[in-house]
Amino acid sequence: DDARSIVSGNERVVRPRLADARFFFDMDRRTPLAQRVAGLGNVVYHAKLGTQAERTARVRRIARAVASMLDAGVASTPRVDMAPALPVDVAPALRVDVASTPRVDVAPLRVDVELADRAALLAKADLLTGMVGEFPELQGVMGGYYARHDGEDEAVAQAIVEHGLPVDPARVLRPPGPHYDAEALIAMAPLRAPRGLSVLVLRGEGGSEDWIARLRAGGADVRTCELYCRQPVEPPAEALEALAVLLGGTPVPVFVLTQVEAVGRLDALLARCGLSAAARRVPALAIHPRIEAALQRAGWTDVRLIEPGETALASALESPRSIEQQP
Repeated sequence: DDARSIVSGNERVVRPRLADARFFFDMDRRTPLAQRVAGLGNVVYHAKLGTQAERTARVRRIARAVASMLDAGVASTPRVDMAPALPVDVAPALRVDVASTPRVDVAPLRVDVELADRAALLAKADLLTGMVGEFPELQGVMGGYYARHDGEDEAVAQAIVEHGLPVDPARVLRPPGPHYDAEALIAMAPLRAPRGLSVLVLRGEGGSEDWIARLRAGGADVRTCELYCRQPVEPPAEALEALAVLLGGTPVPVFVLTQVEAVGRLDALLARCGLSAAARRVPALAIHPRIEAALQRAGWTDVRLIEPGETALASALESPRSIEQQP
């Protein structure tokens, strides 16, 4: 009886959602993806990077350039042919069926430049569909369905689907050494063994979660406060209270700033909370001379210019005017 009640309850929830999905699917197919592209000019991609239409234009230029190189035979890819890979007189002795033995050749990868351009043009068009508006996680997947419905080439439809798939980190090429300042930070003592530490992270929307997860896995009590999304937001009172406690105790905290704009935002926040004087006495690390100059103009007394990376960060923290010497 309990199981039937659970199933019945789930059905009451799922059926309306599926009905919504069916409605959006039917309505969306009335307008081809190609007709939705112009509307991307009304969708902001990023405050400093323009609209989705501008993003699409940039992606099209990149797609055409890469496709042109591939189409010219610059790149090669393995090709598997079902053809004999062994001499006919040797195969019987090895009990190998030469007719089904694959041979791997390396052949130039040919790419249709126009299809690549078309896929880039339509890749973000499904952002304007009702289905993706209601179910954002289907972005790309629905684009593929709608592209097929519109009669687009199968290669275009598949490219739209695959462009939205998550990227395997193992396939991303990265330079050696620390990839982010946070990586250098948590590689240092005491964060290498953070059990028992309380850590307050002040950051922007969409930052990396990996290093925060590693601190938590190491036993640290980590709380995060997003100071801004695309527009600055007021952090919760408990986060500001935690910041006040850190500034008034030991060890003294360190501010690491990676954007010039962050100096003004942080200064305004500290002024509203009455923490400006206390904060300006603690070390502030800047990864660019412009950030260093902005901090000095704002009245910070211990500003240190560093390069991203563990060695530079450690050197800055271990300079003669150490954290422990701060008043």
